[in-house]
Amino acid sequence: FAISTSRAVVKLNDLRASALCDGSAKEFTVPDDASRNQSFFSEIVASIADLKFSPDGKYFCTRDYETLRLWDMRKESEPLKIIPVFEQINSRLVELYENECIFDRFQCAFSNDGSSVVTGSYNGLFCSFSLEQGDDLAVEASVDFVSGANGKHLLSAPDLVNASIWESSIPELVEPVKRIMHVDASPTEKVYAVAAGPSLYIFHS
Repeated sequence: FAISTSRAVVKLNDLRASALCDGSAKEFTVPDDASRNQSFFSEIVASIADLKFSPDGKYFCTRDYETLRLWDMRKESEPLKIIPVFEQINSRLVELYENECIFDRFQCAFSNDGSSVVTGSYNGLFCSFSLEQGDDLAVEASVDFVSGANGKHLLSAPDLVNASIWESSIPELVEPVKRIMHVDASPTEKVYAVAAGPSLYIFHS
């Protein structure tokens, strides 16, 4: 089993080796990026909110406030892939901190075949990121979208998420009924459950 920490470290433990969890068999750590400016918010946004194993058990993904990371179980030194979910969020961290939204914890999940990872976002957006072909999509979890009424179109995930962050005021962006923090995937088919406030939406890919 794995434990994720607030310092962006994932510890993999094996109960067959030891019944005590005072040490870890492997530690997966994001390398320090000297080129990236460190700030008061750096550790907060790097805190790992969720971790999921792939269906074949060879990989796992982690979700922090800004990114998804795909890891190979055999490679501890760096992630295989880094997927930015909120590329435009850095300029608004002060506002998000004042609203305590910077502490929101978004879940992630693998599709049943392990070919994509899904996660939530703000403005009612549910995102799917392909791990193979690069086809990233964002869907609006709303009655209008599901019913075919005037909802957002199905668009590239980075384009739609970043546009919604850039164009929305903070109160609009973090409206409780439009925060998609809880997602899950069926283990047998491409069906996803997405919670938006008091509503639950089911999507079939």
